[in-house]
Amino acid sequence: MRDHERIRRRLRPCAAAWYRTPRPVLRGWERLTEPGRKLIPLVVDVLTNRAKAERLPVSVHTVNTHMKHIFAKLGVRSAAAGTPATVSSSMRPPG
Repeated sequence: MRDHERIRRRLRPCAAAWYRTPRPVLRGWERLTEPGRKLIPLVVDVLTNRAKAERLPVSVHTVNTHMKHIFAKLGVRSAAAGTPATVSSSMRPPG
């Protein structure tokens, strides 16, 4: 028996157990990563992505990527639509 086949047979039960483990359902703010949460106040301030990148020590490309993920997780299509959603009481960060 080849090594990769032996490894696959040993890992298969572990993978099956991992897929059976229930995962919590995350909604709204809970779904955002830490970088995404740091960007929300800058979205509310209606800054350009370049200005957001300057405030956070990251590239504009990184800001664009985070913004795309934030909008997808919150079900928003653009920054104009995202700003009211982020400041509404249902979208305020916990605490």
